[in-house]
Amino acid sequence: MGYKISDPHLVSKAHLIVDDFNEPYLTEHEAHHLFVVKRLIEGDSVTLCDGRGTVVPCRVVCNPSDRTTRRNKRDKVLVLQTDGDRYYRDFSAPILEMVLSVIDPDRLDIAISKLTELGVARITLVEAHRSRSVPQRLGEGRLGLARLTKITREAAGQSRSLYLPELSFGDYDEVMDRVIVCDMDGEDLVLPPSSVLIGPEGGFAPGEIPSTVTKWRLPGNVLRAETAALVAASLAMGMFQN
Repeated sequence: MGYKISDPHLVSKAHLIVDDFNEPYLTEHEAHHLFVVKRLIEGDSVTLCDGRGTVVPCRVVCNPSDRTTRRNKRDKVLVLQTDGDRYYRDFSAPILEMVLSVIDPDRLDIAISKLTELGVARITLVEAHRSRSVPQRLGEGRLGLARLTKITREAAGQSRSLYLPELSFGDYDEVMDRVIVCDMDGEDLVLPPSSVLIGPEGGFAPGEIPSTVTKWRLPGNVLRAETAALVAASLAMGMFQN
């Protein structure tokens, strides 16, 4: 079943991705976002989602600025109460994988966030030859999986998504067996791609793209990597819908 315009997660005051429906606690960061940034008050509606299609409608029952607010041992604030039956919605977007070559972490954050908002099903990160100019390696520091997953959770909440993208690290040579590569020397596509590779800053090194791989030229000028990722994802998803 796809989304309904009356679904609580589309009309609630806030939407959050959580780990456990049975423990209605928020982190201090989440509480700050709800009550300081979004200015929610007691009685406002909030939906909780597991990132896999299941949603629980809730209501705000207390303000975390109140000193009597209960806290659990992990210093999370109890502010929500279930307010309706949980429901499930199928993943309704096309199954699209975006493979991103590692770029500057700040710009990679933007790409991952916006691809999540678009509803991309899978995001795979790889190290191309020219990714080596980035000081951090995949899985380390700002390129750690936990931090990048947090970005997808925040983006899913902002966009009212019910599904988190499958986020993983891949091997560059292995993904070449399934991707279409965005490249200035490419051509227009006739059929929608299921997996698209975006190169690093400065483009691909000579000989890095096998001659057997299909190349896709995106419209417009030479694009930054994060811009190319959003354009390619939008066009690919549009092809599926048409």
